[in-house]
Amino acid sequence: MGLVRQKKAIHGEAFFALEQTAGKGQMGRQWITNKGENLILSIVLETALLQPPALFSLNLAMSLAAYD
Repeated sequence: MGLVRQKKAIHGEAFFALEQTAGKGQMGRQWITNKGENLILSIVLETALLQPPALFSLNLAMSLAAYD
């Protein structure tokens, strides 16, 4: 997230991690994983030009891809 905040991350770039120790989930919840037990991935996407229906479709497609 530091690279995103510094505007140094590139659209389409993917970041993998072996564990998550300081994640932030929805509604202020912590998001922590044990080392090697989960697939932890963040993908940088530039979505500023997308309209809300397209954002919903993107979210749906990403969810279905992860499920598959």
